[in-house]
Amino acid sequence: MTDGRPAARRKGRNAQEGVEGPLDCSPKLARFGDVNLPPELTSAVGFQIRRASAVADALFGETFGETEISAAQYAILMVVFHNPGCRTSTAGSLLGITPNNLVPLLDSLTARGYIRRTLSTTDRRVRHLRLTPRGRELSIALVERHEAIQAKLEERMGHKQVAEFLRLLTLYCGG
Repeated sequence: MTDGRPAARRKGRNAQEGVEGPLDCSPKLARFGDVNLPPELTSAVGFQIRRASAVADALFGETFGETEISAAQYAILMVVFHNPGCRTSTAGSLLGITPNNLVPLLDSLTARGYIRRTLSTTDRRVRHLRLTPRGRELSIALVERHEAIQAKLEERMGHKQVAEFLRLLTLYCGG
Protein backbone atom coordinates (compact mmCIF):
# COMPACT_ATOMS: atom_id res chain seq x y z
CA MET A 1 0.00 0.00 0.00
CA THR A 2 1.41 3.42 -0.94
CA ASP A 3 0.73 6.92 0.26
CA GLY A 4 1.11 8.59 -3.14
CA ARG A 5 4.77 9.55 -2.70
CA PRO A 6 7.62 7.93 -4.63
CA ALA A 7 8.97 4.85 -2.86
CA ALA A 8 12.32 6.48 -2.06
CA ARG A 9 10.52 9.35 -0.32
CA ARG A 10 8.19 7.37 1.91
CA LYS A 11 8.91 7.92 5.55
CA GLY A 12 11.90 5.91 6.67
CA ARG A 13 11.98 3.58 3.68
CA ASN A 14 14.93 2.74 1.52
CA ALA A 15 13.29 2.00 -1.83
CA GLN A 16 16.05 -0.36 -2.89
CA GLU A 17 16.10 -2.44 0.27
CA GLY A 18 12.60 -1.84 1.64
CA VAL A 19 13.98 -1.28 5.15
CA GLU A 20 15.11 1.58 7.35
CA GLY A 21 18.51 2.71 6.14
CA PRO A 22 20.73 5.49 4.86
CA LEU A 23 17.91 7.08 2.86
CA ASP A 24 15.83 7.45 6.00
CA CYS A 25 14.00 10.76 5.58
CA SER A 26 11.84 10.46 8.64
CA PRO A 27 10.66 13.70 10.24
CA LYS A 28 12.48 12.87 13.48
CA LEU A 29 15.67 13.99 11.71
CA ALA A 30 14.41 17.58 11.33
CA ARG A 31 12.14 18.88 14.07
CA PHE A 32 11.51 22.29 15.50
CA GLY A 33 9.16 22.05 18.43
CA ASP A 34 6.13 20.16 17.23
CA VAL A 35 6.74 20.97 13.53
CA ASN A 36 8.57 18.53 11.27
CA LEU A 37 10.22 19.10 7.94
CA PRO A 38 8.46 17.04 5.30
CA PRO A 39 10.43 14.27 3.57
CA GLU A 40 10.26 16.24 0.31
CA LEU A 41 12.61 18.74 1.96
CA THR A 42 14.75 16.43 4.09
CA SER A 43 15.58 14.42 0.96
CA ALA A 44 16.08 17.46 -1.34
CA VAL A 45 19.74 18.08 -2.13
CA GLY A 46 19.26 21.78 -2.84
CA PHE A 47 17.37 22.35 0.40
CA GLN A 48 20.01 20.52 2.45
CA ILE A 49 22.78 22.50 0.75
CA ARG A 50 20.98 25.71 1.68
CA ARG A 51 20.76 24.50 5.30
CA ALA A 52 24.44 23.52 5.24
CA SER A 53 25.26 26.97 3.87
CA ALA A 54 23.41 28.57 6.78
CA VAL A 55 25.44 26.44 9.22
CA ALA A 56 28.67 27.39 7.43
CA ASP A 57 27.70 31.08 7.55
CA ALA A 58 26.99 30.84 11.28
CA LEU A 59 30.32 29.11 11.98
CA PHE A 60 32.14 31.68 9.85
CA GLY A 61 30.45 34.59 11.60
CA GLU A 62 31.16 33.11 15.02
CA THR A 63 34.85 32.62 14.17
CA PHE A 64 35.56 35.70 12.01
CA GLY A 65 33.05 38.16 13.54
CA GLU A 66 35.33 40.81 15.00
CA THR A 67 37.65 40.77 11.96
CA GLU A 68 34.87 42.37 9.87
CA ILE A 69 35.88 40.09 6.99
CA SER A 70 33.05 38.36 5.14
CA ALA A 71 33.29 34.86 3.72
CA ALA A 72 33.49 36.35 0.20
CA GLN A 73 36.30 38.70 1.26
CA TYR A 74 38.15 35.81 2.89
CA ALA A 75 37.86 33.86 -0.35
CA ILE A 76 39.24 36.81 -2.33
CA LEU A 77 42.14 37.22 0.09
CA MET A 78 42.99 33.52 -0.20
CA VAL A 79 42.89 33.57 -4.02
CA VAL A 80 45.15 36.63 -4.14
CA PHE A 81 47.44 35.22 -1.43
CA HIS A 82 48.00 32.08 -3.52
CA ASN A 83 47.89 33.84 -6.92
CA PRO A 84 49.61 37.21 -6.56
CA GLY A 85 49.06 39.39 -9.61
CA CYS A 86 45.95 37.54 -10.77
CA ARG A 87 43.44 39.44 -12.85
CA THR A 88 40.42 40.87 -11.07
CA SER A 89 38.10 39.13 -13.54
CA THR A 90 39.85 35.78 -13.08
CA ALA A 91 39.53 35.95 -9.29
CA GLY A 92 35.84 36.80 -9.60
CA SER A 93 35.18 34.01 -12.09
CA LEU A 94 37.07 31.47 -10.01
CA LEU A 95 34.96 32.33 -6.95
CA GLY A 96 31.67 32.66 -8.82
CA ILE A 97 31.35 36.33 -7.90
CA THR A 98 29.84 38.60 -10.54
CA PRO A 99 31.67 41.85 -11.41
CA ASN A 100 28.82 43.89 -9.89
CA ASN A 101 29.36 42.11 -6.55
CA LEU A 102 33.15 41.83 -6.81
CA VAL A 103 33.86 45.55 -7.18
CA PRO A 104 32.43 46.62 -3.78
CA LEU A 105 34.21 43.71 -2.08
CA LEU A 106 37.51 44.79 -3.64
CA ASP A 107 36.79 48.46 -2.86
CA SER A 108 36.37 47.54 0.82
CA LEU A 109 39.53 45.42 0.94
CA THR A 110 41.47 48.16 -0.88
CA ALA A 111 40.16 50.93 1.38
CA ARG A 112 41.26 48.96 4.45
CA GLY A 113 44.74 48.52 2.99
CA TYR A 114 44.61 44.75 2.38
CA ILE A 115 44.66 44.62 -1.42
CA ARG A 116 46.28 46.70 -4.11
CA ARG A 117 44.85 46.88 -7.63
CA THR A 118 47.25 47.78 -10.41
CA LEU A 119 46.70 48.43 -14.08
CA SER A 120 48.15 45.95 -16.56
CA THR A 121 51.13 47.25 -18.48
CA THR A 122 49.82 45.63 -21.67
CA ASP A 123 46.04 46.16 -21.45
CA ARG A 124 44.50 49.22 -19.78
CA ARG A 125 41.21 47.34 -19.26
CA VAL A 126 42.86 44.76 -17.00
CA ARG A 127 43.64 45.16 -13.30
CA HIS A 128 45.83 42.84 -11.28
CA LEU A 129 45.42 42.06 -7.58
CA ARG A 130 48.16 41.81 -4.98
CA LEU A 131 48.10 41.72 -1.21
CA THR A 132 49.70 44.55 0.68
CA PRO A 133 52.04 43.59 3.54
CA ARG A 134 49.09 44.28 5.87
CA GLY A 135 46.85 42.08 3.72
CA ARG A 136 49.40 39.27 3.74
CA GLU A 137 49.65 39.44 7.54
CA LEU A 138 45.85 39.42 7.86
CA SER A 139 45.53 36.49 5.45
CA ILE A 140 47.94 34.38 7.48
CA ALA A 141 45.98 35.16 10.68
CA LEU A 142 42.67 34.37 8.95
CA VAL A 143 43.92 30.95 7.84
CA GLU A 144 44.36 30.05 11.50
CA ARG A 145 40.75 31.05 12.19
CA HIS A 146 39.54 29.07 9.21
CA GLU A 147 41.43 26.02 10.47
CA ALA A 148 39.43 26.38 13.71
CA ILE A 149 36.22 26.09 11.67
CA GLN A 150 37.55 22.97 9.96
CA ALA A 151 38.42 21.50 13.36
CA LYS A 152 34.83 22.12 14.57
CA LEU A 153 33.47 20.38 11.49
CA GLU A 154 35.78 17.41 12.00
CA GLU A 155 34.74 17.22 15.64
CA ARG A 156 31.09 17.21 14.58
CA MET A 157 31.38 14.89 11.57
CA GLY A 158 34.73 13.10 11.75
CA HIS A 159 37.76 13.58 9.50
CA LYS A 160 36.80 10.96 6.91
CA GLN A 161 33.24 12.28 6.63
CA VAL A 162 34.45 15.86 6.14
CA ALA A 163 36.82 14.69 3.39
CA GLU A 164 33.98 12.76 1.74
CA PHE A 165 31.62 15.71 2.12
CA LEU A 166 34.15 17.99 0.39
CA ARG A 167 34.63 15.43 -2.37
CA LEU A 168 30.89 15.21 -2.94
CA LEU A 169 30.42 18.99 -2.89
CA THR A 170 33.22 19.36 -5.43
CA LEU A 171 31.56 16.73 -7.61
CA TYR A 172 28.19 18.49 -7.22
CA CYS A 173 29.75 21.79 -8.29
CA GLY A 174 31.22 20.20 -11.40
CA GLY A 175 34.83 20.12 -10.26
